[in-house]
Order: sequence, then structure tokens, then C-alpha cells
Amino acid sequence: MTESNEPTGWRVAVIGAGPAGCFTAGQLLRDPRVAEVAVIERRLAPFGLIRYGVAPDHEPIRRVATVLARTLADPRCRYFGGVDAGTVLDLGVLRRHFHAVVLAAGASRHHPLGIPGEDLDGVMPAGSFVNWYNGHPEAAHPVDLSGPSVVIVGHGNVALDTARMLLRDPGEFAATDMPPEVAEALARSTVREVHLVGRRGPAQAAFGATELREVFGIPDLLVEIDPADLLLDPASAEEAESPATARMLEAFRAVAHAPARHTPHRVRLRFHFRRSPSAFRGEGHVREVVLTPNRLEGPAGQVRPVPLERAEERLPCSMALLATGFVASAWASLPWDTGHARHERGRVLEPEAGLGGVYAAGWIKRGARGLVGQTKADSTETAATLLDDLAGAEAADVSGSSGLEGLLKEAGVRWVSWPEWQRLDAEEIRRGAEAGKSRLRFESEEAMFRFLDGGK
Repeated sequence: MTESNEPTGWRVAVIGAGPAGCFTAGQLLRDPRVAEVAVIERRLAPFGLIRYGVAPDHEPIRRVATVLARTLADPRCRYFGGVDAGTVLDLGVLRRHFHAVVLAAGASRHHPLGIPGEDLDGVMPAGSFVNWYNGHPEAAHPVDLSGPSVVIVGHGNVALDTARMLLRDPGEFAATDMPPEVAEALARSTVREVHLVGRRGPAQAAFGATELREVFGIPDLLVEIDPADLLLDPASAEEAESPATARMLEAFRAVAHAPARHTPHRVRLRFHFRRSPSAFRGEGHVREVVLTPNRLEGPAGQVRPVPLERAEERLPCSMALLATGFVASAWASLPWDTGHARHERGRVLEPEAGLGGVYAAGWIKRGARGLVGQTKADSTETAATLLDDLAGAEAADVSGSSGLEGLLKEAGVRWVSWPEWQRLDAEEIRRGAEAGKSRLRFESEEAMFRFLDGGK
């Protein structure tokens, strides 16, 4: 029960309407001392990676949006879609209007490799490819799938997702919300071979066993893994004792030691372990990836690849996707570690003199790793830290979302409210039903505004 001498009527701004932002807002709204939470999102549409990162054929994961929507529909929550807080607003301004600010804007910047040929045509971040097949407003169009072979650098779930999108029968995406132009491009694709390259060994791969088995179950797919690549050094053998890693290795071994298949196959997937790309080569467009073999050194949990003095390997390819991780964009005045904010249980450590009350949740807090379950847990931690801090502080008189509205109007910013998003959502679902899909998205954010303003 809240004591009578505790401050009440707290107003909090949350930057980012993805899982981290919505989970944090939801935890805050469970406390009756919170008067309102303003959720500020750069895109018009909410839900972040649930809408723009999860693959179209993973509909069960996308249903998390239903849970997030309950928070944004709360009467004490105000949604501001289409507001780039890093450009239109700054933390100092937001702190004058709110008792606290939570950064939950994720991590979307590609982590480059810094090797020769990375700027060749056909070499692109895997995140850009994900944006393309998910209809992200900033997606580059079109993606060239006219070659026979693709190399994907990285051994995480983003790499596995992109491989699955290239290898599945395109007809299986017909009922999803994949943009029609993407489905058409995949139907015309001549890609028949995908290589997944990782610099460490199978025990350090970040795939989930469930996701691996899903890929291995693709009809007419030949999967190739050299059994010798699955031999573990002592440190890797220790890591393999964890249940999750053991399940993943079991899935690898089942494929590597399966009897040779002589039946015709439509597409092929090849895993390469302990290999690092050292260069991309081609005349204007990538034609091959040069790999350097590695050995692994270090104790369990800290195994690192060390290049071997051996002949290079070359993989011909028509496209190379770099699934090498993401980093968060640094905010001015924030203490910053590699790719994320420096914090203590979600409280950002002394951004600058006089600018306390700033918190972090999700990938901007812990780095670009972990799934929705982990995001919910660390959002709960951040909300608890914030509420504990506010309970011990004097509640200043702040304007909250009404002051934010004034700022945005003065700056000429047109934002989307929650009722407006509900109209857009209903229209996408209606169009999808007519097309035999789960939803048919607006082709651009400009088209969204036209619809809201009475156009079609």
C-alpha cells in the first residue's frame, strides 16, 4: 500500500514502442502512483522488432504485439508515433516535462567488419535484408536475387532467419504479411545455395535448436556439415554441457552423420565453422568471399578465434549478408560502453550534471542480444529501479504529455496517436483479408498519413 507522504502523479516518457518500451511502460502503469506514461516512437507503427524484425512466417512470435497493444491502449498511456526523439527532442527538454525518461530505442546500427571489399555492391548488412522482406519504411529496394549463391557471415538467429527466407519455397509466404513486391522477388530468385560462415565453433553458435530444426525441415533442402567441424576443444566441450548448447549440437550431429542423401534437392545449405572472412572480392560487385581458418583459444565462455597460418579458402557468391551484430546509437551526454548505455540496474549512470532520471531498457541497455523473454525481464528490472528512485524523491510539477504536445506542435511535427494507429491497423487487416493475407501493409508512411487525412 502507498504511504500518504509518498509523492504521486509521476509522469514518465518512454522512447521506443518495441517490446522493451512497451514492457517497461506496462510495468510502470501497474503502479497507481504513475499518472501517465508517454511512449514516443520514431516510426508511425508501434511494436519495433515484432513488426519489422521477426520474419513474416513466424506468426506466433508476432502475436506478442497483441500483448504490447494492451499497454499502449491503457487510458494512462499516450502514444506519439512518428516522433524522432533524437532529432526533434533531447533528453534535457524531455526531463523538464517528465519525472523520468526511459531509453528503449533498441540497437539498429550495423556492426561493420572493416575488411577489404566490404563496400562492393552485393555486400550488405543482414539487417537491411530483414528490413526489405519485412517492409520497413527505410528498406532499400530492390534486392538482387539473380545470382546462384549467397554467403551469410554470422552464426546467430538473424543469420538463420535470412537463410530460411532465401531457402524456403516462396509460395509458403503467400498468406503472410510479406510485401507483395518482396514475395514476387523471392519467387523469381535464382539463389540455390547458401553458406553460413562463423568465426567460432559449433558450441559458440547462437542458434536455437528449435530454429535449427525448422530450417533443417525445409522440403528439398540438402544440409551439409563436415563432421570434423563438430569436434570440440576442451573449452568448447565445457560450454557444450549447457542444455541449450547440447540440444543445438545434437541437431548439428544428426545432420552431419546422417546417411548420404542421393535424392535430388532444390536448394543447399552449407555450414562453415571456425572461418573468418578476410576480404570480399569482385569488380564493382562481390564475386567471392575469402575465408581464413581459425583455431579457438581461451577458457569456457571466453573462447576466441585465432587465425591459422593456412591457405585461404574462397567461396564464390553473388551476394554477401553480414549478420555480425548491431549496436545502439549513442545519445549525446550519455555514458556509453560498446554499443549500449552504461547503467546500474537500468539507471543510466550520471549522463551529465543536472540530468539524472534517465533509464535504459532492452538492447540499448544490454546490447543486441537476447529474445523477447529476456527483454521482458530486464524491462521489469528497469521499471522497478525507476519506481524506487521516484519514491525517494520530491515530485516536481511537470506538464507531461500535454507539454510534449505543445513542443511538437511548435516544431510542426505531425504524429500518430493510438486511436489513429488503431485505424491504420484495422485498414491493413481489412486489405489483407481481401488479398488472402494476414494483413497488407501500407506501402509507405506517407500513404499512412494520406489515409488518416481522408485519402486512400
